[in-house]
Amino acid sequence: MSREEKAKPTTSLMDWFGTGFMCSSLLVALPMLIAYRFTGRAGMEKALTAMTNPLFLAWFGIITAALVARRRGERGVFRGLMLLAVLVWGTSAPYVVQQVIAKWEQKYVCIPFDEIEPYDVVVVLGGGSSTRPTRDPQFGSAGDRMGFAARLYHQGKAKKLVTTGSVLELKGSLIGELKQGEGPSEQTVRLWRDLGIPEADIVLFEGQNTSTEMTELASRKDLWRGKRCGLLTSAFHMPRAMKLAEQAGLQFEPIPVDFWSRPEGGPVTVESFFPSPSSVDQLGRLIKEWIAMGIGR
Repeated sequence: MSREEKAKPTTSLMDWFGTGFMCSSLLVALPMLIAYRFTGRAGMEKALTAMTNPLFLAWFGIITAALVARRRGERGVFRGLMLLAVLVWGTSAPYVVQQVIAKWEQKYVCIPFDEIEPYDVVVVLGGGSSTRPTRDPQFGSAGDRMGFAARLYHQGKAKKLVTTGSVLELKGSLIGELKQGEGPSEQTVRLWRDLGIPEADIVLFEGQNTSTEMTELASRKDLWRGKRCGLLTSAFHMPRAMKLAEQAGLQFEPIPVDFWSRPEGGPVTVESFFPSPSSVDQLGRLIKEWIAMGIGR
């Protein structure tokens, strides 16, 4: 065995235990104390719960491995793992992701509800509903689209509502049977009807995605000619929707809803700085929007 091999340090259980203890002190004890100091026991329990998600545990493991490598003198491995830890944190910490989303959503001004001038027609892009086990429609994660439109109608700020979206048809009889069901526009009509909106004031359009929805809407320019029309969709989706509407020759005014970003000065808690799977999902959907807008889809 060479002198270099003899001099090379080995990783013992004490290395892992000592390094793990340091990480625990830094990544667990300190945030717990901060949460308890400013928000009491309830805030501390929330922070502790946030630490149990798989992404946080993986991030914790990366930092632990990095510190072990540092203790062993493996500086290259240490730097690589710490860079990975920073990358994971920067793409999953709610506070960081919120800043990115806020910049994207602020491309269109959010007007207070009471200051919205009446529209002749409001087009609500589909996708804000889902289905219960009984096949009844329910408000989905983007249900604010349908709820906000219903508010506009009942407050006299929208004379007619338009809903879009249909089921994507897949080839194959077996898959077709599994995927059969109501499309987004049909689900929206049922929910609006239950909310007291007469079907006579609702217009349905097909479309499997935003691009085809705009094509369908452009085929009925008589519905929009000489009228004040609003396009209502989630704020993160609005930039792409407006771009496609302009390409289709549709003159719509943006009505962004379903905001992901918090108002300026919104609450920031200890767990806002912990890696979160939901923030990764939001950032991924935002990147998807950016790519789709770039290729004109």
